[in-house]
Amino acid sequence: MYPGKFLAMNADPERVVIMNSLFNMADTYALATLIDYFDNKSEYKRKDDRTGVQLDNITISYKSIAQDTHSAVSYVHQDGVMKYLIGDSWTSYFDVTFVDAKKPLWFAQGTALRQVDPATGTPKLGIHHGPATKGQVFAGGNSDVLRNMFMAQGKNVMYIGDHLFGDVLKSKKTKVVPELGQEISIWADRHAHFEKLVSLSKEMEELYSQLGVESEISCKPDIQSNLKQIREITQEMDQSYSKMGSLFRSGSRTTFFATQVERFADLYSSSCYNLIYYPQFYFFRAAMTLMPHESTVDHVSRKMQPKVPSLPSQSPNSSNGWTYCHEEDDAPISEEGVIQLADNSKKSE
Repeated sequence: MYPGKFLAMNADPERVVIMNSLFNMADTYALATLIDYFDNKSEYKRKDDRTGVQLDNITISYKSIAQDTHSAVSYVHQDGVMKYLIGDSWTSYFDVTFVDAKKPLWFAQGTALRQVDPATGTPKLGIHHGPATKGQVFAGGNSDVLRNMFMAQGKNVMYIGDHLFGDVLKSKKTKVVPELGQEISIWADRHAHFEKLVSLSKEMEELYSQLGVESEISCKPDIQSNLKQIREITQEMDQSYSKMGSLFRSGSRTTFFATQVERFADLYSSSCYNLIYYPQFYFFRAAMTLMPHESTVDHVSRKMQPKVPSLPSQSPNSSNGWTYCHEEDDAPISEEGVIQLADNSKKSE
């Protein structure tokens, strides 16, 4: 729909919705299934403006379908998803449980903190004050309340979540990306394709670098063969992951999702359980990467290496005993030694 165009996703939020968390997977699948259902039913006619379908005098807009789908999925998440995944005793896996957090509001001013009765699921009257005990369930609150409960501040707090903006925008952040395991496995098998893409890109750079500033337009190098190979390799790499391609990379470029992960998350992993393999004092540090201007230094230095004028020949075993590499001298050069060295240089000229 938008080939070769930059799409400003924040310009029209009602038209474009970013779905980049696990919660959006259910929304996306349910919405796509419903639209496919209505599109393939002969009794429903698609509207000319493509905003929905029509059955006799009844009009159903895709927007209303999306809203109803979101409401239904939200209900499933709030009432039963933890019991389905873990069991009735799912609260025993956590020291303290927060529900109805209303993220990302929970990371800002939040709402009133109320204790919840686990048996009935209803909040108790009044606002909770004081420390928390193991097994308690709370509704609302904010991140500051949680830190005060455990007397942990700043760098001692790490948030682990799957939502880019709701979970990882404050303090230390670890993003959970379940697809990462598959991405690493395929990347290990197909890494040679990426190396080939880099090689083809460098070939095109060399072709263009041979042109001067005054070169005619007709001298433009033929790169169609390189572009064709790049498209073929990129398509093969994308198909190795899925029909939608890699979550993190499209050819030699990173995806929008990968850029957001690099920007907002301190760590990212396929599972939070991977942290148990590291001690609590472990220091995680990202690998050093070169900025674009730094990556060209070696290339430019080979072309623009200055010619160093030759100095007068001076033997280390000469009478004055001084060398041009002062690190090899045992003592600093005296004033008389400097004068003598200058005289010897004039004589050699």
